[in-house]
Amino acid sequence: MRVFWAVLALFALAGAWFVVRSPAPDAAPETQPETQPETQPATSPEATTAPAPTPQSAPSPTQTSAESASVPAPPPAEFDPLALLFPPASAAPPLPTDTRSPAEVTRRIDARTLELDGRFRIVGNGSADDPYRINGELLTSAGPFVDPAQNALTPPPWVRA
Repeated sequence: MRVFWAVLALFALAGAWFVVRSPAPDAAPETQPETQPETQPATSPEATTAPAPTPQSAPSPTQTSAESASVPAPPPAEFDPLALLFPPASAAPPLPTDTRSPAEVTRRIDARTLELDGRFRIVGNGSADDPYRINGELLTSAGPFVDPAQNALTPPPWVRA
């Protein structure tokens, strides 16, 4: 029982840490002030007669990226702690598929018993008086193959049979 309360306390501390550490939703991100290249004052007589430089709309190839960067960086995305527990659906791995037909995975053992995929036994002959008795293990075996969120609705052949 002490272990349970210790684990619960750790989860509470971790939750408090995430709340304290995450930025406020209305806080503006801090940006670095833009640095402008400094111009040297003209001290020589030749420099006073030279025309003033015109501003360029496109940076020259000799300028560095720091000099030409005038667009501020986008604000960082907000931290979502639920995304750690429930990843987005796009991150789900592809589901396995089984292209065999139901006839390939069905084998009759005797008049009342079928074996599906070499793993599942179904008792009964399929009539109204003696229906097939399907166990939960057979139905739950389709779980890795069916996911409505990914539009994968085709069960494996041993369930289709």
